[in-house]
Amino acid sequence: WVSSHQHLNVTYLLTAEESDALHFREGENTRVGWLPADRLLELTNEWQMDEVYTKLLERARGARGAMALADGETKDRALLAMAEELEADTAPILAANALDLEGARGRISEVMLDRLALSPDRIAGMAKGIREVAALPDPVGAVLSRVERPNGLVIEKTAVPMGVIAIIYESRPNVTSDAAALALKAGSACVLRCGKEAHRSAAAIVSALCRG
Repeated sequence: WVSSHQHLNVTYLLTAEESDALHFREGENTRVGWLPADRLLELTNEWQMDEVYTKLLERARGARGAMALADGETKDRALLAMAEELEADTAPILAANALDLEGARGRISEVMLDRLALSPDRIAGMAKGIREVAALPDPVGAVLSRVERPNGLVIEKTAVPMGVIAIIYESRPNVTSDAAALALKAGSACVLRCGKEAHRSAAAIVSALCRG
């Protein structure tokens, strides 16, 4: 699965003065390399972002085959590992969330700030939710209905992965792990786009999930 708030594996040309970007290979007058999502948003214009999203969706489409063929045990192991890494990364996730909250204060309502806010208990709840998804029966291949015709022909309606699921949601960081877990369990790749106020929190969550 893929998230638009990961470090994007897309190549960009940047001027030499943009020296604060990470993991760059030196060129004559440019640097080519990987760029974190928040820095990417600052440095690119609209047409470049279209290219980013196109490449991101291509990567998700490329992953859909492996996701669809993964057996239930493999998916459940991945989900449990994701939950472990999410809890292990509580401190950096909370640090990222504090920056999001600082930037959002005075710009969104108190209700939305509460939805944006994370705490150790909320992160533990997110991990618990992932484990609960892992405990569910594998939906892929489940026979939803079956009809046998008088001539002996059997017609079955079977659950299959959707392939790539794109989800746009408000600035609620917990949705990041919920959506990723459900998509993985269903054998689909996903592209996640949260509200801009939560982008640091979402990036930190995705970083933990990917290590799982």
